[in-house]
Amino acid sequence: MCEVGKLQFAVGTHVGLVRKNNQDAFILAPDLNLFGVADGMGGHAAGEIASQMAGEIIIQELARNREQLIGPGILGLLRQAVEKANQEIYHRGRLENQNLGMGTTVTCGYFSGDSNLLVIAHVGDSRAYRWRRGELKLLTHDHSLVYQLYQNGGISLEEAFKHPQRNILTRALGMDPAVVVDLTELTIEPDDLYLFCTDGLSGQVRDEEMLELLQTWQEDNSDLPTLANRLIEEALERGGKDNITLVLVKPR
Repeated sequence: MCEVGKLQFAVGTHVGLVRKNNQDAFILAPDLNLFGVADGMGGHAAGEIASQMAGEIIIQELARNREQLIGPGILGLLRQAVEKANQEIYHRGRLENQNLGMGTTVTCGYFSGDSNLLVIAHVGDSRAYRWRRGELKLLTHDHSLVYQLYQNGGISLEEAFKHPQRNILTRALGMDPAVVVDLTELTIEPDDLYLFCTDGLSGQVRDEEMLELLQTWQEDNSDLPTLANRLIEEALERGGKDNITLVLVKPR
């Protein structure tokens, strides 16, 4: 477990039990209070390149404009950073034949150092959750065909979880020259716990099962790395069909 300022955090990743390479990436910049994940897609190493690019570009853009991270400009700055990552991934995918069609999801959160504020930027089906007073809440909406069907009432949540086309995305970085970035602004409470994860976790472990793991973890009074390991182990026990990557962040 690591600490920076008022935040504790832990990370975990696993290639899973089916895939040969890990196309997920962490978005970690503790000095900027920025944490998140990216899940790449594309043949050969293209997905790995796209997810790494997303994290690197977003971090570079925030670091370059560090003075704007305090105040109301953070929403616009975070949006611009993700849009910049999209543009560069899109253009690289069209300049290099071996990376044609590469893309990535991105879900990251900026924890304000001067206020109890969290801003989440989200594109794709990687997720952000909040654990607060025994309740697990999904903070993002998947940009996927199946999640749209669920939101429109066409299928149930259980059907969405099992749907064979649940990995078809309607939005991701690198798909088009421009992208719409979902931004969510939240108030942080001291005992909150935030989870950023790729669908290697959320696509294998149901929300109610995550909730049970969190409750057990709290009862055991364990640390964040222990929780990260338990979540990955649960995804592996349920098939481990995809890369699994997660970041846990806890305000103090």
